[in-house]
Formats: sequence, C-alpha cells, structure tokens
Amino acid sequence: MGHSPAHPQQDREDLTQWIRCSDHEAFQSLIERHVGMVTATVHRLGFRPPGSEDLIQVVFTILAEKADRLTHVDCLGAWLHRVTVNQAMRAR
Repeated sequence: MGHSPAHPQQDREDLTQWIRCSDHEAFQSLIERHVGMVTATVHRLGFRPPGSEDLIQVVFTILAEKADRLTHVDCLGAWLHRVTVNQAMRAR
C-alpha cells in the first residue's frame, strides 16, 4: 500500500531527539527513511514537479510541527501516508 519499511523504534528515537533537542540530523534521518514512500504516493496521486515537490515539503513540514504528538504512533509510515493523501486531496 505504499508504506515505508517499518522502523518504529528508530522513528520514535528520532522523533524524540527532534522534539527534545531540535536535532536536525534526527529529523533528516526521518525524512530519508520515508521520503521514498511519500514521493511514490504523491506521484501515484498524479502530481508531478514542481507541484509534487511542494506537496512533499508540506508533508514533512506537518511532521516537524506535529512531532510532539506522534511519539505514540505505532507506524509513522502509515501516518505519513495518510497525511500525504489528505494534503494531495486539499491541493486539487
């Protein structure tokens, strides 16, 4: 269904580092782990550059803003997929 490979423990650790310390390396790790799935989802929904790049940036901006509410999420990839689809529908 387009979800990222599951790395729940690493995702939680990176989210915690981002929340507590604004650790940009931890946030970059989250992006690197999930950008392939987000990009594939955006393309599957019919978006192409430059609109697709803007949409991908919006998704990860939402992640950065809501990170403190996501430490309980079991599968960050599934959450990102849902956010991607929701944002794509808004962008149409």
